[in-house]
Amino acid sequence: TFKIIPNKENSDKATALFEINEGPMSKISRVYFVGNKHIPDRKLRKMIFTRENWLLNFMDSSGQYNEEAIEMDKHRIEYFYRDHGYLMVRVAEAKVIFSDDNKHIDVTFYIKEGDKYTINKINSLGGEGIFSKKDMFEKIELESGEPYNQSKLIASINNLKSMWGEKGYIYADVYPQVKPDEENKTVDITFHAEKGYKMFVNRITITGNVITLDKVIRRQLMIDEGDLITTRKLNESQANVEYLSFFAQGGVNWRIHKISNELADLELNVKETKTGQLSAGLNYGTDKQSTTRSLKGNVNIEKKNLFGRGWNFGGGLQASRHRINKLQLNFFDPNLFDTDVSGAFNAYRQEEEYEQWSNLYIEDGNTRYSKRPVEKLWGGDMQLGFLLPDIDKRLRFIFGLGVEDISYNKKRTQDFLVTGPHSQMFQPIVNRTFQEGTLNWITLDIIKDTRNHQVYPNHGCKFAFGAKTAIPVFNETFSFMKFELEASWYTPIIGEDSLVLMLHGKTGAVAPLTNQRETKPKIIPYRELFHMGGQNTVRGFVWGSVGPAWINGDPLGGRYAVQFNMELMFPIVPDYSMKGHVFYDAGAGWDTPTYGVGETGMIKRNTFDLRHSVGFGINLMQPMPAKIDWGYKLDKRKGESASELHLSMNYAW
Repeated sequence: TFKIIPNKENSDKATALFEINEGPMSKISRVYFVGNKHIPDRKLRKMIFTRENWLLNFMDSSGQYNEEAIEMDKHRIEYFYRDHGYLMVRVAEAKVIFSDDNKHIDVTFYIKEGDKYTINKINSLGGEGIFSKKDMFEKIELESGEPYNQSKLIASINNLKSMWGEKGYIYADVYPQVKPDEENKTVDITFHAEKGYKMFVNRITITGNVITLDKVIRRQLMIDEGDLITTRKLNESQANVEYLSFFAQGGVNWRIHKISNELADLELNVKETKTGQLSAGLNYGTDKQSTTRSLKGNVNIEKKNLFGRGWNFGGGLQASRHRINKLQLNFFDPNLFDTDVSGAFNAYRQEEEYEQWSNLYIEDGNTRYSKRPVEKLWGGDMQLGFLLPDIDKRLRFIFGLGVEDISYNKKRTQDFLVTGPHSQMFQPIVNRTFQEGTLNWITLDIIKDTRNHQVYPNHGCKFAFGAKTAIPVFNETFSFMKFELEASWYTPIIGEDSLVLMLHGKTGAVAPLTNQRETKPKIIPYRELFHMGGQNTVRGFVWGSVGPAWINGDPLGGRYAVQFNMELMFPIVPDYSMKGHVFYDAGAGWDTPTYGVGETGMIKRNTFDLRHSVGFGINLMQPMPAKIDWGYKLDKRKGESASELHLSMNYAW
């Protein structure tokens, strides 16, 4: 209710007082369906907005009563039935009953299914000499003899419109004529088309970009003023802008403003999203080299689209109880000086403890100190990327130069020593593995990336070829050539994001560039060998456990590797800030360098041996990017754990 309270001091003014009696909070307790003889309740419940209340209702808004949603659900039920052939279906009523205390609500949908119709004939008219009937039928997803399907009918209309749009008839009108035969329960469908006029671009404007500079978006467009407007150019331009990942999901859309029969203005409307992040966190678990669960902390800063210029800047600090594990700064400009050349800089300090090596010690006089190797790195690299937009806007060649100082937690004048059986035979491997020195390298990467998003893609693929070499003349200790080939592919299975399939494969090889029979040959650094197992390769296994190892289990790394990953990804919360996934992984690493090793029989797992795992996990975007995986070995062997828990920063292959 409300009341008007006059102002005693001024008769022209008054106060409006609204008195609200909220009453109890009402929740939907039951949803019923009446009249559905051919489609069960469980299928209908999955596709409507009105959901029964349950324990985790905060995740999907279950139990909330909304009159507009119930009206929409009536149409969704009818649409669902028409996808299964029930052309004359009608939801007569949605009855809502409140309990005596108004806390519980029952909703009942009354359905009149009607008969199931089958498609008899399909005709396509209006090719107008531009398209043949065969061309048009290839775009029609319906088939004679199948049940009528409204979703396929709409998809066919869109396909035909897109086909005309490829020729510049952006306003082509395609409409179906549906003739049901009630006696035979069949339907004839005829598609008519009116192509209209070819449309050309008058002006292109970009709206909604409060932060992002106009040129950052415009250089992604495949269409220019004066061009013929085609659906291919519009779709490719939209995909290129979405790939920047500066804008909200679904926040890049074209608007066409017709000026005349042959001219139109194009407006690209974007909805910007937050591209900066400062996060700090603690986690408890294992990491890349460590199989021991321990407490770790991290601070990360990341800013994409810095100053609206498309620059990416980031930095991070990761520390454990004993040491600073990683300190890193990086910067990336995709268009140096507004050219098609990209530039990147990366500097880091890193310490990694190899816990699997547990039988080593160093001597100080007559005293022995047990030591686990801690690799200490100071390094940096610079990269230049070259884009060839006239050939392919998503193809990039990247050249890089880098330097890295490698040292360990020992005196430079001595090596780690080995305890236990076979120590004399094992010592050459230890000396080679933990060799200190300065590494200078050059790289070449060829990358083609057609994914629609860099963090949470659901369409497209990525191919990458990488070559890295440390030339002997520039290196005193190390020398090698390394090749890696990687591919990933994403496609939606249900909807656009409800269920997404990801397939990923990778293979690589590394070889020394100097004669290994020399007195002191130059070697491959331990970290450049392939250490399979862990979150980035084969989940369910610890780092280095899928590949060569000494007889005591110390991982040696292989010169060859192969891996395969398959994931099914789905959102857990509506805003996509939390996604779940189930996965299957397989991989192998083999053929460790054996120069200087007298007894190669002490090396186990040195031949190709493909290992397998399955599991599930969660990807988080808030409050900080993280990925949690729990992998289970499908081929568990004696002495191995059944599963492993992995925790890392979020990433997409």
